[in-house]
Amino acid sequence: MRVYNRNTPHHSPALNKVPVVWWRWTYRYTSSMHDIRPRRLHRVGNDGRPAITGALFHFKFLASLQDKAREEMHRKEHYNASAEYRKYVDTHDPIFYCEG
Repeated sequence: MRVYNRNTPHHSPALNKVPVVWWRWTYRYTSSMHDIRPRRLHRVGNDGRPAITGALFHFKFLASLQDKAREEMHRKEHYNASAEYRKYVDTHDPIFYCEG
């Protein structure tokens, strides 16, 4: 968000995932694995509020990011026709790309 969406935070990517669920037929993902219904499944703390319970590492920013981003833009199978990947292709910000 800090690099790409400082003026439009509502366009920032989702930074949460619900990767493991003991499934029932009434459950459904609403935005890939970033959101699930019913909402009560997000309540994992003892007080009923969402809590951080672990980390799901997602290594997207590797040296091959430009090639991967171009491929995903072509496939258009991600949210909003791969708009997030379009940002990675269009930037040459040194925060992501530098020698070494």
